Amino acid sequence: MAGIAGFKKGQVESMGLVIIVIILVLAGVFAVVLMSYQKVGGVEEGYLLLNANNLRESILKTELCKGVSVQEEISACVGGGGYSLCFNNCEGFKGEVKRIIEGSIARNVNYEFVLSTEITDNSVVLSRGRCNIEKSPSASQHLVSGVDIKVILCFS
Repeated sequence: MAGIAGFKKGQVESMGLVIIVIILVLAGVFAVVLMSYQKVGGVEEGYLLLNANNLRESILKTELCKGVSVQEEISACVGGGGYSLCFNNCEGFKGEVKRIIEGSIARNVNYEFVLSTEITDNSVVLSRGRCNIEKSPSASQHLVSGVDIKVILCFS
């Protein structure tokens, strides 16, 4: 009987060691995941980037007047010579885009909305507060009309 009892004691010790190794491996995996997640930028930057992408897409697909989307209005105002399809001038368009943006984001979030083109000097910059362009998450897109659109969000 002594041999059997000794064998069971060895099994219990082995199981204990296996459990400790498993716990250490899980802790190591968790630490690696946590460290790599912080390098990406964390939850706040991910939140802002997701919102910037969604805001850019929503703005581009919004219909300003009958059959004219914001994207088409951008092509006319910025890429096509400075005329508006829905307003008396491009300033009316800028005001409407500013109203859409400010109605879509929280008050504690600053933004910069930049439309630019290499061909003309009709760049549009709408903003609330200032964002550090290098550090803030941004959503960029090159439109067919040769206009680049960039939405930058940051906490105030």
